[in-house]
Amino acid sequence: MSIAPGSITVPSADEHAASGTGMSQRCRAMAECIFGWGQQHGTMRKIKRCGVARVASDFPLNLIAYNLIRIPKRLGV
Repeated sequence: MSIAPGSITVPSADEHAASGTGMSQRCRAMAECIFGWGQQHGTMRKIKRCGVARVASDFPLNLIAYNLIRIPKRLGV
């Protein structure tokens, strides 16, 4: 795809698909996995605290717990 000065070009469907859609889908799958774990095993399904600050403090704890679960898998133990 060449861009001439002063012109607007629209990428074709093949160029658009190759421009980062695959990476976006991999990142989305990773994020869905983290949120799914937090809802199924963590405390993200039913919040037991009141207030934005308290709920916001639970979210990093869920991420920490998820990372602690992942460590043995990443190390191959």
